[in-house]
Amino acid sequence: MPSFPGVTVRKSELWSPEQYVHASVLGSARRVPLGRPAQVADLRALSRQEGDWRPSDYRLVPTQSCHEPGYTLLEDVFVTMPGLVLTGDGRFVNEAFARITPKHLSPTYERILSTTPAVRAAEWPVLPQAIEKGILLAGTGSAQYGHMLLDFLPPVSVLDHLEVLPDWPLLMPARTSPWMDAMVQAFGGRARTIVRFSRRMGVKVKVGRLCVPWVLRQSAFHPAAGEAFDRIVRTHAASGRGPSGSPTRRIYIERPPPAGSSTKRQLTNSDEARAFFQGRGFEPIRPELLPFTDQIRLFAGARAVAGEAG
Repeated sequence: MPSFPGVTVRKSELWSPEQYVHASVLGSARRVPLGRPAQVADLRALSRQEGDWRPSDYRLVPTQSCHEPGYTLLEDVFVTMPGLVLTGDGRFVNEAFARITPKHLSPTYERILSTTPAVRAAEWPVLPQAIEKGILLAGTGSAQYGHMLLDFLPPVSVLDHLEVLPDWPLLMPARTSPWMDAMVQAFGGRARTIVRFSRRMGVKVKVGRLCVPWVLRQSAFHPAAGEAFDRIVRTHAASGRGPSGSPTRRIYIERPPPAGSSTKRQLTNSDEARAFFQGRGFEPIRPELLPFTDQIRLFAGARAVAGEAG
């Protein structure tokens, strides 16, 4: 398993099979496909390729099956931070197509979640106000901009585009990052009410009917995710005011300054990299300082984009 300084990320060693409940065996669970599976390029093959790769290489690499867009409906479950779903007897609901059960845990997270189902059912407090129904926009990684952009919002956009459960609200953690509401509004094809649940792990809220959209990304994206991105670009790229692209504009994406000596994945020669690209006509940009719709216009109009990976 990968590791980073100070944190060991590993598959849980403390959970037993009895602590899991697969959604397909829950009597009240129902999987609803909204499209067909697709064969997509296996990008891991490109990462193993020596030398530079070109866009045309996508047509040559092996493909893998990517599951169809859709969602799982659950009844009478409990939700807790960061988007874990529990059955009434305290077991985790493990939906293979979603991000509601983490595959890998930090040691601290593992200790918190290694309590028995009986403890989670009897001792974890339940909020007095239950939620009738909701589309879950939460799960492992949902507090991170990249995961929200790539994993959580495209399937919600598909639900809106196909007018699935049109009167259902979105269920999100309380006090989410301020950038999240703007992203939800940009991706959404319809205005939905947002219902919040507690940000304290171990504090549960009962949900009568819960829709869990399926993530459309494995090692590559299902075409339905690409269609969702295309829709928001068409909607926002040419509208409003703010930074826009041009047929010749080239931008270089800068990472934020390090917050401390322990900040992970910092480029040690970032000044040198910036100067290299500036000398070739690239304009340094800090996208996180722009409103989300301005970011869409900026990227949609640029001819070339460069930046650090990660």
